[in-house]
Amino acid sequence: MDHVEASIRTFKCRRCRARFPCGMFIGDTDMIVLDLVPATDPSSGHVALGRLHPSEYVGHDAGTAARLFEQRASDALLGAFKVVRPSATKPPRGHKPYVRCIVCGTGDAAGVDEMSVAQFVARGGS
Repeated sequence: MDHVEASIRTFKCRRCRARFPCGMFIGDTDMIVLDLVPATDPSSGHVALGRLHPSEYVGHDAGTAARLFEQRASDALLGAFKVVRPSATKPPRGHKPYVRCIVCGTGDAAGVDEMSVAQFVARGGS
């Protein structure tokens, strides 16, 4: 049976110093998490954990699929959600990969904290 867990990782941009949460998925195999997408509204800090609809990824590249999911999450949750994407910058050896900052759009952000979804909600996150 396939098993997926989600957690919330807080990232801090090395350029603008903004902090933002992002959902992370871990599954028994990579295949079961391919269509799972986390998105964050940078202004509110709200996190959306969702699954791509086939119409969002069939016949589209990853960037287009992400933009379609951002629009769906933003419309449904009345926000301005951004899918957190990997950065092209390689981190120092032994560090987790960077992501592109969703606040300034140009900086690399490193993970600084991780918690369960329940802990995130208990601390006021949504």
